Amino acid sequence: MKNAFWGLVAVAGLVGCAKRDAALLIRPESAQVVVAAGAPSVVELAAEEMTNFLSQTFGRTVPVVREPSAEKVNLILGENQWSAAARLDPKALRRDGFITFVDGGNVYLLGADDPKVDIRRALVGGVSLFSFERGTLNAVYDFLERYADVRFYFPTELGTCVARKTALAVPAGYRRTEPVFTERYY
Repeated sequence: MKNAFWGLVAVAGLVGCAKRDAALLIRPESAQVVVAAGAPSVVELAAEEMTNFLSQTFGRTVPVVREPSAEKVNLILGENQWSAAARLDPKALRRDGFITFVDGGNVYLLGADDPKVDIRRALVGGVSLFSFERGTLNAVYDFLERYADVRFYFPTELGTCVARKTALAVPAGYRRTEPVFTERYY
């Protein structure tokens, strides 16, 4: 009986170690945001938000680049050739849904994005905010809240709290997030 008990303790310890080792550690000197050339304006805005808040979190600039690098931790945004190579397809998601996938040194954040909308025009009232998809932007905000502890209480700097950190631990694996209600009217 004692041997069985200690065997269970050893297995539980190994499982605990496996879970801890399965996290990708993102440090400021190794992080970069990757956006493919010609990405929709929604993805470009998502990249600006990601680099802005991560730079505040780390206290150092996180660059936006057009190609991933093997020497860096790549935060790859939007649907592109790298997400296709990883076999990630956001088309089957419900509206506003997104995928977070951590594989090796890459973090993929993507959802369905409207390639035709000018997000800058939409934000100042030129287009209804309910008329276009922005899954990648949702993925970025979820990532920032979940792993960087950024809190968005209301718009502007007064309503946003950014925690200072020296590193982010992001668990490896695949996560699919979709809203329960796909129609939103106020």
